[in-house]
Amino acid sequence: PVAMEVFAGRLYGLDTGANEIWEFDSVDGVFNQRPGRYFVDVAYDLSDLLDFAIAQGDVFLLHGDGRLTSCTRGGADESARCADLTFSDGRQGRSDGPRIDGAVPFRLIYDPPPEPSLYFVDTLAYGVYQDSLKLVFQRQFRPLRPFPAPVTAVAVGPNKTLYLAAGDNIYFADR
Repeated sequence: PVAMEVFAGRLYGLDTGANEIWEFDSVDGVFNQRPGRYFVDVAYDLSDLLDFAIAQGDVFLLHGDGRLTSCTRGGADESARCADLTFSDGRQGRSDGPRIDGAVPFRLIYDPPPEPSLYFVDTLAYGVYQDSLKLVFQRQFRPLRPFPAPVTAVAVGPNKTLYLAAGDNIYFADR
């Protein structure tokens, strides 16, 4: 898998080579069962995906070109319905569209309520964009000086602190 998520007692693994998101059910906290397929009866091309996140049951798929697709289904045995999404950025000089204007995201993170958000790590500015679940721009986090190496990982702590790994260092930003 190129990415994994845990949601509602299940482990999900993005397998771009098999063109699938695998679901592993937990039995007493152990994921030792054979996986099921997230896309039960429809095949989607997942070969260009970089990352995914699960937010309140919806699966968000980050494509290599910066597009975002949302997939929803009623239950584990139901077909997933997927749709490409549009980003909304009300800042002056920015435009709405299928990609974040001026960014090339390569990682996606969901942060739950009280302020549910999607975070996109940008390869161009080594920054992080925070959008609402409806993809409305909220804020951007960028370092005052460029990092000495590309950002390779990001996490949001329980106190809403944003952590970024770049080279041999870990940086943080308070929200």
